Amino acid sequence: GVFCEGAPTWEKASIATPSLDGQALRCALTGGQPYSNAHFYRNLEPAPAASTFTLTLSFYFSPTTTCNNQGSPSAVQAIEFTMNKWHQSYRYEFALQWQNVGNGAPQWRYWDPHAAPDPWVAFSPPITQCQSGETWHTLMLSGQIADGYTHYQGFAIDGNWHAHDSTAAPAYVPGEPDRLAVAVQLDGNATHTPYEVIVDRVHLVHKPIDQVHLPIVLK
Repeated sequence: GVFCEGAPTWEKASIATPSLDGQALRCALTGGQPYSNAHFYRNLEPAPAASTFTLTLSFYFSPTTTCNNQGSPSAVQAIEFTMNKWHQSYRYEFALQWQNVGNGAPQWRYWDPHAAPDPWVAFSPPITQCQSGETWHTLMLSGQIADGYTHYQGFAIDGNWHAHDSTAAPAYVPGEPDRLAVAVQLDGNATHTPYEVIVDRVHLVHKPIDQVHLPIVLK
């Protein structure tokens, strides 16, 4: 499905090219109001015992973009990747954002729904990176739920592992059904420049916390 913030126009379709294995998902912003976002998600069956999670995927965005409006306006504002567990009216969300425009950008940030003034939190020390467009990237995000909190363990981008130990309380979402979900979100810029993100080889692995689950850095 697709959840929108603001009033974007968007497209979603299965495609054969570009892809890594003959089939991928194209998610695109095509216009709309400035700073509107489109959240492309896949809901999965609930898994009450699931406590450790690893999301792996490959992604490709087009067109190429400058970083933080240096030289010319940047087509990509930000791209976000999430894995979620809804359980008994709480949402446990692990999320990464590649922030391409803004204070401190380009950089990776993580999600804490209770952080103020911005739930997107910069890593300390910052993980700065200007991502290349029109090429494939690999991403892995690892974390666990323990003692009622989300615990980030780290993430890898293009084989480079960044250990990260932080804790966030879940969001209270009364009435939401139990489920798992994975998603990618495209954030629009000041002029809502069209761009697309292709995702391929998306895998969510989850296990009970009493089972050993060590992250594997993608090569």
